[in-house]
Amino acid sequence: GFDPNDEEAILKVIKAFYGLAHAPRAWWEDVVKTLCSQGWRQLQSDKCVFILMCEKVPDKPVGVIGLHVDDFVIGGDHSNATFLQARTELYHSYKWGKWEADEFDFAGCRLRQFKDFSITLDQEKYTDQFIEEIPMTKERAKQEKSEITERERSYMRGSLGTVSWRAQQSGPQFAADTGLALSTVTRATVRDLVVVNKLVKDTRKAASQALRFHHHNGMSWRDIAVITWADASQGNRPDKSSTVGLVAGLAPKTILDGEETEVNLVNWRSTKTPRASLGSNGSEVQSITMCEDWTYLIRLFWCEVNGIHLQRYRWDQIIRENSIGGLVMDPKGIFDAATRNESPLHGLRSSRAGYELVSAVKQAKLTGTQLRWVHGGAQLADTLTKSGYPARATLELFFKNGFRWRIVHDEKYESSRRRTQKGMKALQQEIHEQEVNFLKALATFADAEGYNHADEWQDLDSEMPEGLSLVQNLRDSHQPSIKT
Repeated sequence: GFDPNDEEAILKVIKAFYGLAHAPRAWWEDVVKTLCSQGWRQLQSDKCVFILMCEKVPDKPVGVIGLHVDDFVIGGDHSNATFLQARTELYHSYKWGKWEADEFDFAGCRLRQFKDFSITLDQEKYTDQFIEEIPMTKERAKQEKSEITERERSYMRGSLGTVSWRAQQSGPQFAADTGLALSTVTRATVRDLVVVNKLVKDTRKAASQALRFHHHNGMSWRDIAVITWADASQGNRPDKSSTVGLVAGLAPKTILDGEETEVNLVNWRSTKTPRASLGSNGSEVQSITMCEDWTYLIRLFWCEVNGIHLQRYRWDQIIRENSIGGLVMDPKGIFDAATRNESPLHGLRSSRAGYELVSAVKQAKLTGTQLRWVHGGAQLADTLTKSGYPARATLELFFKNGFRWRIVHDEKYESSRRRTQKGMKALQQEIHEQEVNFLKALATFADAEGYNHADEWQDLDSEMPEGLSLVQNLRDSHQPSIKT
């Protein structure tokens, strides 16, 4: 037998243990082996997701598991015997630190499930504990053009690293600010430090903001559409490269008919364009191409996680027959080129952009992905391409609206700027009408009380400048004797 007091004893390691270089891989292989032996099916579209099929109804999933290293998140039908047995077997397979339900932490995020089966995800604890400003005196903050020290650069990387995790997991409205700030680190000035501190403050103010995932009770999974939004900003990075923004969500298919529906955000990204482009069309096409890839992948995953077996060479058919997809863009020229222009390369002057658009449109047609145009103010991905508060307004409006959104077809294809201009004119007209009505009421009051006033008061259908002059006349003629 083995003598523990024998210092020269030779041992053979027969199983990986903590500290070995390949321990993470060994752990992963053990988990996969355990789950598969207990009846769970590993997905091809995401190797970290497993589903459990019902024994009595083979095409019906009754359980799902998501893995992040040694953290498990498990969901399933608690009235199903197959799921309950599999969950019990898994519980006895390992020694768990915690086994919690309804509210718990997973990969740095707090998950909470409510009685209506909706789920929220937030990082309030993480934000309050780890996201901190860069130490800086008021005098240093005024030296905006000065280069930063290596110590300050280290602080900058640390602050942006913590904000970046928040932006990736639960705060898409901060993704563009974080990405653009990270691109300045190597040649940053004090002004960049001030910008990062402002971002940290904004992130901490929104610490309690949570993502909500709606249940869509009673709706078939085939009636849930994968909707993606694509946008780009030309030359807005320090090296004059461009930024693409992508947002993906799951929503009832009626959203494609213009109905306001609940949208569950499942992915987003703000990043530098894969290649340089000569103009905005080139950047927009790159964002659309990337977004079409997303639409394809998420629709494929949606089919598989709902029990559809993926068969190679039949992916397009599987996606087309079992799922619904929509891709939303805001450049009118690109939308026209993709949906109406039959010329070579859709009529785009840039051949590379043209080839990319041809590929994206062809793939969209093969899988039945519907293309939609919206004005810039209704483009969710706009927030993922620009920095600062005005750019965040779209996503923040989406949050305030209870994670509900619309994709409205506009036959006039009016841009956001034109809509704003029309809105301002309408507002000015409304203010003018209120001014005139006020003056009319004031003149009626003066007549009823027997006050004398100039004859010009009687003509109150004049333009606003004259209306304002009447107010001044009233003030000059009757103060302080006007009654209340």
